[in-house]
Amino acid sequence: MSHNHLSSNVRPSQNDIDITKKLSLACHYMEIEFLDHVIVAPKRYFSFKEKGLL
Repeated sequence: MSHNHLSSNVRPSQNDIDITKKLSLACHYMEIEFLDHVIVAPKRYFSFKEKGLL
């Protein structure tokens, strides 16, 4: 999953964290591997997996 932050601030909001947890759990129940959630902005990104949040 990915989405952009036009503000260039790639720090995940609480809503980003909550939806990531929900989607990851839903994928687990459906036996689908949830690989990552990436927030992209001009010249920067944030990977939940790289930060150990997934």
